[in-house]
Amino acid sequence: MGGFAERLKQAGERYKTVGDGPSGPPPGLYKMQLQSAEIMEKKEGGLQIRWQHFVLDGACAGQVATDFSQLTSESDYPIQLLRKRIARLGFNVPDDLSEYEELVPAIMAAGPTYSGRVIHRNGFANVEIEQLLEAKGPARAAPTAVAPVAASVPAVAQVAPAQEPEDQGETVDVGSAVSFVDRGTTYEGTINSFDGNDALIAVPGETDLLAVPLEDLTVLASAPDTDTPEAEAPADFFDDLVALAEGNSVPVPEGADEAQMVEVLSGYEWTRANLAEHEAAALDAVGIPMVEPAPPPPPRAAPRPAPAAKPKARRTAPNASAKKKAAPKKAKKGARRKAKR
Repeated sequence: MGGFAERLKQAGERYKTVGDGPSGPPPGLYKMQLQSAEIMEKKEGGLQIRWQHFVLDGACAGQVATDFSQLTSESDYPIQLLRKRIARLGFNVPDDLSEYEELVPAIMAAGPTYSGRVIHRNGFANVEIEQLLEAKGPARAAPTAVAPVAASVPAVAQVAPAQEPEDQGETVDVGSAVSFVDRGTTYEGTINSFDGNDALIAVPGETDLLAVPLEDLTVLASAPDTDTPEAEAPADFFDDLVALAEGNSVPVPEGADEAQMVEVLSGYEWTRANLAEHEAAALDAVGIPMVEPAPPPPPRAAPRPAPAAKPKARRTAPNASAKKKAAPKKAKKGARRKAKR
């Protein structure tokens, strides 16, 4: 160890300044301006947008938080988050993915300002845009060079899945091989999708996906061997809701996300019998009630038949074939008897 003592001493000051979380402002709500946005390629070949959010005021003014949006993903959740971000920045959500090549530079040129909540999760920073303040912001200032700030524990219930900056450590995404420990047993599997702060893991031998907090995962070098078929990602009903609204002349707000579509459609009365099966399924999935058909009336009891009239009994003589004897004839008065001879 003696041979490295001097080098370790020289690097000691740098070691002390490095925090436990990602660089940039600590978790919290800030007034921000979009510093830059650009499409770039991930290591495995997919495409993503790198966003840099400049803090405008407060103790962290001049610091920049960096996060990423997935443009190409097998999971629905990152695409839903991207659509929500575009709408909250004041732009129309494109119908075609190819439109992002022109849209991203346009958003960067506008430099909108907004309130944004910085969230640290799994060693990375994410920014949740809460409210647009100005669609076109002021001239941008240069970032302030600051030492990384130690991360505090975020008190946030729902966080976007970890993204993939090129200059940071191990990351997780759909398809990543991971391991985790549950009650002393180590399991390995692949990430199927995300649900808030949890990753849904397909584990060999398990029929159901297992929900595991992101901070409990360890990224593996390769996916474990498994014959278990990959479960389907959670269904996305956004397009069905838009189609249902347009088919019934319900106004669709510009740049609406799924939550806004649910709010709009909830203001109307829907009758299940008048909807196609997939339309009713979409309303059921997002919790919009429908008028159910009235139950059929109970069957009426058949009327009871009138009891048959009983024939009247005929009274007969004890022996109907016997004839009543005729009474003996009486002799007429005044008749003379024959004299006996």
